[in-house]
Amino acid sequence: MNRQTQNRFDRLLGILKRKKHRMDDKAKKYAFQQTISVVKHLFDSTYFPENYDIHKKEILDYAIDVIGKELAYSVSARLLHDGETPENQSFCIPVPAYECQRKNLSLAGINVISDTYSCEKIRKAIKDIALQGFRQIGNYTGSFYPELNLAVIENGRHHTSVAMTTNQGSATLQIYYLQDAFSQLYTDGAYWYQKDLLKLPVPDYRLAVLYELARIRDELGLPSNIDKLSDREFSIPEYYNSGTAYREVLLRMEWLELELGIKKYQIAKLSKESPKDMEIQRLEQKSEDLKKQIIACSKERHF
Repeated sequence: MNRQTQNRFDRLLGILKRKKHRMDDKAKKYAFQQTISVVKHLFDSTYFPENYDIHKKEILDYAIDVIGKELAYSVSARLLHDGETPENQSFCIPVPAYECQRKNLSLAGINVISDTYSCEKIRKAIKDIALQGFRQIGNYTGSFYPELNLAVIENGRHHTSVAMTTNQGSATLQIYYLQDAFSQLYTDGAYWYQKDLLKLPVPDYRLAVLYELARIRDELGLPSNIDKLSDREFSIPEYYNSGTAYREVLLRMEWLELELGIKKYQIAKLSKESPKDMEIQRLEQKSEDLKKQIIACSKERHF
């Protein structure tokens, strides 16, 4: 078998393995519900003589950290199990980006999802870090979710994946706070839902579990881990503590713009001229109405 044929065979084998291990929607939903059920069972079956709510938080924090680590390492290990594959999933949580911050952060102590895809690039990354240690060269970017202590790398995946194993690494990350999304964004393990405006597939049910556990923690009125991250080089923006009504209007506005973009993209794929359909016009009108509400709320908001 020549090298070209071998490469084609390896790519095909990788795709077949990925399809074999891929969970369908039904399996994702079941695994999601099972995990959430077990964590909630710990609330009921574990005896705490005092400070019951504090121990609930400890259980949730433990589950978020352990599942976050599991997800991070399993995503990096997929290249070793499946080989190279052209498939590329986004592990970003679809939360609004209003006034989010962009900071260069150390990845030490953070659970890092780096979806590697190239054997050649991972070999180079292993060699570079073994000889020189981690160096942030180029555009290493991604997203960071403080409530989950979770970073999702978009660029520089292979070097950050290797650096993660030695507790090294850094990247320029967009910081997204989940608290404002809890009343808007829901998941069943297979899809993200934003009321009746949005439906996006979840790449791995464990990512949905992390979000749901953080949402439960917030629903119980328990503090998140944001305060523990004060030593990192970012601060909580002022809008984070702004009025609920104003935040929700901003969120709805952002979700509508996202849905509008999705619709336009779908139409563009069908027609080079991208004509407006009735759904686009309805969303644009609703978007304009919400802009007026935002202006009205901005006059009343208090920071």
